[in-house]
Amino acid sequence: MATPLHRLVTLTTPTPTALRSALALAAALAAIGPAGCTDGGGSPGSTTAGPDTFGTTEGPASGASTDVGATTEESTSSTGVDTTAGETTLALTGTTTTGDAVTTGAATTGEPCEDGEIICEGGEAITCEGGEPGEPEPCAEVCVDGLGCVPCEPGVVSCDGDVVFECDEDGEPVELGECDPVQGLSCEQGQCVGACAPGALARDHRGCEFYPTVTATIVDELFSFAVTVVNTSELALAHVQIERGGQVVAMGSVPASAVKRFTLPWVPELKSELGVDASTVVEDGAYRLRTDVPVLVYQHNPYEYVQGEDLAMTGDGALLQPRHTWGSEYIVAARNSWWHEISLTELPGFYTVTASEDLTLIMLSPSATGQTVLAGDGVMPGGNGVVTLDRGDVLQVYSAGTQSNPSPSDVTGTGIMASAPVQVIGGHMCTYVPYYVGACDHLEEAVPPKAALDTTYVVAAPAGADRNAKQRPRVVRIIATAPETTLLYTPAIDGAPAKIDEAGDYIEIAPTQADFVVEASAPVVVAQYMVGKNYDQGGGDPAMLIATGLQQYRDSYHFAIPDDYPLNFVTIIAPSSADVQLDDVVVTTFNLITGTGYRVARVPVIPQANGRHEIISTMPVGVNVHGYGPETSYWYPAGANLKDIAGP
Repeated sequence: MATPLHRLVTLTTPTPTALRSALALAAALAAIGPAGCTDGGGSPGSTTAGPDTFGTTEGPASGASTDVGATTEESTSSTGVDTTAGETTLALTGTTTTGDAVTTGAATTGEPCEDGEIICEGGEAITCEGGEPGEPEPCAEVCVDGLGCVPCEPGVVSCDGDVVFECDEDGEPVELGECDPVQGLSCEQGQCVGACAPGALARDHRGCEFYPTVTATIVDELFSFAVTVVNTSELALAHVQIERGGQVVAMGSVPASAVKRFTLPWVPELKSELGVDASTVVEDGAYRLRTDVPVLVYQHNPYEYVQGEDLAMTGDGALLQPRHTWGSEYIVAARNSWWHEISLTELPGFYTVTASEDLTLIMLSPSATGQTVLAGDGVMPGGNGVVTLDRGDVLQVYSAGTQSNPSPSDVTGTGIMASAPVQVIGGHMCTYVPYYVGACDHLEEAVPPKAALDTTYVVAAPAGADRNAKQRPRVVRIIATAPETTLLYTPAIDGAPAKIDEAGDYIEIAPTQADFVVEASAPVVVAQYMVGKNYDQGGGDPAMLIATGLQQYRDSYHFAIPDDYPLNFVTIIAPSSADVQLDDVVVTTFNLITGTGYRVARVPVIPQANGRHEIISTMPVGVNVHGYGPETSYWYPAGANLKDIAGP
């Protein structure tokens, strides 16, 4: 069997004579046409060649010898070429070498190939056996040098229907995942394509896969857990499918530029009840919401503030982060356990972790205040633990009771690390804010991944529970991600601490109406908590917002508000030179924050016919939304970028 042309020429310490001989031989072979014919002729024949031409002869190693500028000794060739190759090894078609001799043609001697080596020629695999090429093996699929006949070529990514495969180093296909048809994806040339393809989605609040998750609350089940889906497309209809544990529970469509609410069953194991006594893992506890065009999703716990003559009395909402923006590291924002002295009931703070991949490992690192929790399902009493979650599973961890206020038990600052991206929501079953002022209300908000946290925040107060949009007091909590974090406030805030000593520690600013900018020496989480109605007789009750960092502002937003709350407001934080419109109306009610280049407007919002509202600005701005009903309130960001901006 002839050695294929693509085999390499190997030179081992060649002599000048051998090098010249090798170059001459290579040049001569390049001039030879098919079946050993010269380029100029069509059939073999005898030719006398000088230094620049080779002759060919028929038959085994015989024929004319030609001087090619090298000393020849006892060398013969079927090409009529005699060379001395020194220690040269040449692996070329019809060519073998022995010591200083190069031999071509049917008669071969020596070891032209390494035993066990596999080479490919014309879709056939040839294995070197005993130093000689073996019989060719036709390949049904592909032939790869060194591997032989294999299903695929290493490194190549391909499609099999809607499934993406990558060929590994052994030539075996490895499934990378399915191009989800529910998200309108198809596989083309080894990648998923469509409006919801990973490369088509921005790192912001809009996406095509979300995981709504019920959190601990004492609200009556007469009221509904629900999600609001906002179609941000101006043209495309959004098809929505919601499932739990692989079972579809809701389907529908949202017209372009419109909003639709989907009511979902409560998950009792997560909703919990008074007297909860253990942290828990709930298998398939979360809902999985998918669409075929990018949307944004809010969850409401509950949606309504009133049903007939019944008031919800407690509730909040959260802006959910789409699956493609999740992170694997978080710092929790929640609130202390709260001891209700009248009913002698302990109500806990909590955090929930939701997975989207099977066998996701969750490692918990409690903060100084998070070392007293309700143990259970892998969570230790000291707040640490390692828990495994599959897709859709939810871990809900509760702070332990201490029968005291303010309680030292608070999961705020707890660190979460996961082996795959997860969603984290922090909050409270029902608490006073401050702890000594009624009435209690549910808190919840999705926590940004640690990598998306900023060092600079404009911290704006909400509007009060009347129509004049005057700011209302709230409590501000700043949580450190690094030790020795320094804080600078503009304008200065009386009594506000200037330093946080350890990662996971936090400082808290007493109720204040002030708008201010805080600059930290390392990324921080900034959480705000509305005060209870009895603090200022302002109506509503506590709600929770996690502020958006300056670098995550956007120049446009689409957002929605619940359609039955009597009072709703949008808070806009803008550079002083920005021009901002809300629903095509120029916003003119800004107030400058002293000593900064930022200003804040708190604007009442009237529900739109299609449910969707829009903010457009000439510069990036921050936007959040809140509303009041009798005995309850909600507060969440209208949207945000979720780019990775924080350092390691």
